[in-house]
Amino acid sequence: MGCGAARPSLPPPPRRAPLIRPSLRPHCHRGYQ
Repeated sequence: MGCGAARPSLPPPPRRAPLIRPSLRPHCHRGYQ
C-alpha cells in the first residue's frame, strides 16, 4: 500500500510489477518482499 501513497497518480502496481522493474519502484520492491 506504501507504493500507492508514494505515487497517487499511478494505480496500485501488481505484485509482479516490482519484481520486473525494481529499479523504477525500489520502495515498492522492499514493501512487497
